[in-house]
Amino acid sequence: MQINQQTKRVGIVLCGGKSTRMGRDKALMQYHGKPHFLHVADLLAEFCGKVVISGSPALYANPQYPVFADLPNIPCQGPAAGFYSIASQHQYADFLLMACDYPLVGHEEIKPLIEQNAPIVAYRNNQGITEALIAYYSAKAAEAVCKRIAAGECSLRHIIDSMTTQYLTDANDSLRSFDTIEDTKNFPII
Repeated sequence: MQINQQTKRVGIVLCGGKSTRMGRDKALMQYHGKPHFLHVADLLAEFCGKVVISGSPALYANPQYPVFADLPNIPCQGPAAGFYSIASQHQYADFLLMACDYPLVGHEEIKPLIEQNAPIVAYRNNQGITEALIAYYSAKAAEAVCKRIAAGECSLRHIIDSMTTQYLTDANDSLRSFDTIEDTKNFPII
């Protein structure tokens, strides 16, 4: 029996940053009528057989999606630790990764990530910077990324920029991370 790609794909919602510049937890801010981490999880669920939350189980507990805290003894923190903690526990899965601070990302940005035939697919924003936190990682690529994280490489952006990655462009300017209250002022869905 062949497993379809959607069933094999795990969506990872990265939460748990300090949100220092925002002054409050970005994952819990209301976008699209619900806490943003749940909006992102629901979006990824349309493309994945399973969706998990990377963050504190105490903060992000919900009835739909399991929450994974970072594993102990990882030499990195932040997004790399979150990715490693989940990817290392889901062997043979492909991953669709999205951080919780991109409220303008929708179906139009997610679908092209999984339609390509490349080990890693990521966007480059309008400044030419790789958006490693909105990306697709094949199972084989995820395994290689995890090995590099375990070896102490802590920047997903630097890791995937040195690997075989297909880059997409952000035609709609929707890859804007909302990091401060000022960033949210012109966003009508809050």
